[in-house]
Amino acid sequence: MFLKVVSPLHTPLTNTHTTMVFLISQVNGCTYTLDGNHHTVLMYHPLYSDGTYETNRGAYADVEWDELDDDVLTECDRCYQLLKAEV
Repeated sequence: MFLKVVSPLHTPLTNTHTTMVFLISQVNGCTYTLDGNHHTVLMYHPLYSDGTYETNRGAYADVEWDELDDDVLTECDRCYQLLKAEV
């Protein structure tokens, strides 16, 4: 499931909004997004026990590809490809 969230991006020079794209993976029990700078790094956050998800990109951690089991790796790769197609 894709979710698009518009969130404010506050910097001293701008007061703009950015769209963050999230993908919920029931298989891995995580929400995935791409980094905000270059959209090349897959980031994850576990789903909360009530099924909700984190929308603060700062709470997400980089996926450590070399640490993943094969089944988790397959799902992460699928999520990465889907997210890349969205940006």
